Amino acid sequence: MARLRELEIDEDIGFQRKTWVAQRAGWVLLTLFILTACWGLTGPSGLTSVVHETEAFRLEFPRFGRQDADLFLKVMLKGGRHSFSLSNDYIEKVYVQNVLPMPRAQAGGQTRTRFDFDPATDGTVTTVVVKLRPMRGGTLLGGFEVDGARENLKHYIYF
Repeated sequence: MARLRELEIDEDIGFQRKTWVAQRAGWVLLTLFILTACWGLTGPSGLTSVVHETEAFRLEFPRFGRQDADLFLKVMLKGGRHSFSLSNDYIEKVYVQNVLPMPRAQAGGQTRTRFDFDPATDGTVTTVVVKLRPMRGGTLLGGFEVDGARENLKHYIYF
C-alpha cells in the first residue's frame, strides 16, 4: 500500500488566532450597532429627543446633533404668552438660521436674548420653530426662559 502524502499547506496558527479575534470584535461591533438601532439611538425616538413641559410652555429639542447640521427647537408658548429668551452663551455657540414665525421684536441683554412674537390668533398657543446650526462639536449647554420659568438646553454634538 502506498503511503499518503500530506498536503503542503503553510499554516500560521498565530495569524489565524489574530484573525479569529478580529472577527469576533467585528461581530460585537455589528451587534452593538443593531442594538442601538433597535433602541432608537440612530434616529428619532424618545431617547434622542427631549421634551420639557410646564404650564407656560412646551419645549422640544434633539438630545444629539451633528456639527454643521441643522438642529430645531420647537417652542409652544401657552396661556397667551408670546415671548421667550435664550441665553447668550448658547446663542454664541450656534448659528441661528431661522425663526418661524418671524419675531415681532428681538432684544439682546447681558445674559440672554429675548424673542417677542405676535400672539396666536386663537389666543391660546403660539408655536415657534427655531432653526439652529451648531458651530462645533462637544456638549452644547444653554438656557431657555419664559416668564421666569427656566429650562436647561443640553445637546451632544458629534462630528
